Amino acid sequence: SAAVVNARIAEQAIGNAAKLLDQVHGANEALEDAGPKISEALESITMDVRDANRLASSDQNVVAARDAAQLAIASGMEAQKGGDPLAALQQLGVAEARLDRVLEKYREHAEVTSRNQRLYDQQIQGVRHLVQRADSLVTANRGAMDTRPRTLASEAARYLADAEGLRRSDPEKALAALGQAGVLANEAIRVAEQQRNDFSWKNTSRRGGGIDVGSLILGGILGEIFDDDDDWRRRGGRGGGSGGLWGSGGSRGGGSWGGPRPGGSRGSFGGGFGGGGGSRGGGGGRF
Repeated sequence: SAAVVNARIAEQAIGNAAKLLDQVHGANEALEDAGPKISEALESITMDVRDANRLASSDQNVVAARDAAQLAIASGMEAQKGGDPLAALQQLGVAEARLDRVLEKYREHAEVTSRNQRLYDQQIQGVRHLVQRADSLVTANRGAMDTRPRTLASEAARYLADAEGLRRSDPEKALAALGQAGVLANEAIRVAEQQRNDFSWKNTSRRGGGIDVGSLILGGILGEIFDDDDDWRRRGGRGGGSGGLWGSGGSRGGGSWGGPRPGGSRGSFGGGFGGGGGSRGGGGGRF
């Protein structure tokens, strides 16, 4: 019936009105949120524009994306003064995404560059110390080594100078040169110390193989003592006498130990301890 149809039309109208109210309410919320979001978007895209100017100002694709971003920035700033914030926010998002895409490879390179610079700064003092140590070691022991340590130390110093010169313009090459300087300096130190020690050992061995005057003197004294002892064994006590503590007998004029030689003959120890006479002579005790 007509009443039923009119009721359905009324229900639809009420439903549409509710949807419109929801949309209006949602639009109002979106407008309210758009203000802070525009501020955040403007700050973010402005940093991207700075990166574009710093990293790739000569790349035409980057330049075009940067110019589009600057137009979006202008629209966003106008929206903050009373324009359409939702449209401005959408424009800012598209422009920033485009600029991010063309800057990606440059940012990766910038991150690598920054990392290389940090590594360089961490290592430079240690490598300088190694190069200085190698140079000092070679200079102080110049007469004890051949040209190899000097060549290594000179090459290390050259690579260090290259690294210091490349630090700003090409940190990657600077870091590689710095590493090579450290390797060469360490090798120079190793070879120099080895050759210095070899030189010292050879000189010590050469001195040790020469004539030892002290040993000759001691050997002569001992030899004379043993010669006298042999002579005493051959001659002592053949005509032994009575003798006292040191002995006084003997055919060749015994006397005391170290005493005079009566009759001009060669003295001996005499009869020995506790009596005169030798092994072939008369009385007295035995040695």
